[in-house]
Amino acid sequence: MADVLIVSKTRMKGGNVCVGGIDLTNSASLRLRDKWGEHESSSSCEYEIRDVWDIEYTHCSRRGEPHCNEDVNVLSKQKMGVLQDDYKMLDILNKCNFSYYKGGIENIFSKLMKYNKNGKMYISREGGVPNHSTCFWVCDKELTKKIFRKDNNNNEIIYRYPSPNFKYGIKIKYVGLEPENSLPQHIPAGTLIRLSLAHWWHPDDKPDEEERCYLQLSGWY
Repeated sequence: MADVLIVSKTRMKGGNVCVGGIDLTNSASLRLRDKWGEHESSSSCEYEIRDVWDIEYTHCSRRGEPHCNEDVNVLSKQKMGVLQDDYKMLDILNKCNFSYYKGGIENIFSKLMKYNKNGKMYISREGGVPNHSTCFWVCDKELTKKIFRKDNNNNEIIYRYPSPNFKYGIKIKYVGLEPENSLPQHIPAGTLIRLSLAHWWHPDDKPDEEERCYLQLSGWY
């Protein structure tokens, strides 16, 4: 059993959520699945950010690198309590010797990120795969929100990191569960941010194109 602090919940297709946690006992990043290796349903998921659970888990190797390093199947669990608001997440990371990135965004994920022509960051197998698919980062610049309206009313929320190489900055898709109207317009420099890599993906109509994992913003503290 291990003490696990819930640090993120992000939306997925099909009404499921991806739950991120930190094993405080072993200083490890986890992505919590149920005992069958499936993602939790948003309607039945018991986890909330800042919860502390006593969890027995086993590693899930269903997906390849880098996601399999953090995917776990939860065999049993018991809620222990909730981390109080006066406990800062950065202090928790430091206390359990959990590593995180600082400085420019180019430092994240072992400096293996690439950029597409639209300023979105990704990894590819050709460029090298890090040994982790989630990370914490203390941002060195302010991030600004931009909402892209879509016809199906499923708006895409982007936070933009200023960069001289891209007119509109580097674009990071927000995948957390907070409603659009409650999100801040700006995330200040010096904020602790949780980032993740999406599943391996290429366009359905381009099967010969390389698979990529695009950068996502899960939340901040």
